[in-house]
Amino acid sequence: MLGGVVLISVSCSAQEPGASQVTADEVLSILASKDVKEVSVSFNKSQKLYCDRVAQAYQQYRLDHASEQALYSVLPSSAKQVKELYQLTILNSPTGHEQLVALYEGYFKAVFQAAQRHSESYQLLFSIATNFDSPLSEGEQQWFCGLLHDLYSNAPDSYLKALADHRNRRQMILACAARCSDNAE
Repeated sequence: MLGGVVLISVSCSAQEPGASQVTADEVLSILASKDVKEVSVSFNKSQKLYCDRVAQAYQQYRLDHASEQALYSVLPSSAKQVKELYQLTILNSPTGHEQLVALYEGYFKAVFQAAQRHSESYQLLFSIATNFDSPLSEGEQQWFCGLLHDLYSNAPDSYLKALADHRNRRQMILACAARCSDNAE
């Protein structure tokens, strides 16, 4: 689904040997939780870094869709945070790899699918999908483009209204709304 991305070595945790694996293990522990109380216990044992907070919000959402607002409270606010989440999918051992990819993809899919109930988030979602104007690999760009297309399909008026304030990203965002027609050829 996602193509490879050349990333600067910025992990979800401190830049020390093994820190990335420690973070992955903590995230996997949170994702393995079977109820909301267990999620809280696992999170409290973690370093409480950005990836841990996303894992907590996403697992709570998976267990109880009433916690949708928690997904929005941990939306990335920078390209660095998007990369931190993505790095979980590529910098760790095969153990738990599928769960970490499912976290990355599932989190963003859930946020974009629920966006029509959170129209105030469109500006930030546009920024996330364009990685805050930082480069994305072609595969990742197409994947986010698909999420934008679905967002447009579900709420075209809100999408276009929010787009009016995104002049510098307008071309890409409109192309995604049109389903990346030049990529489909």
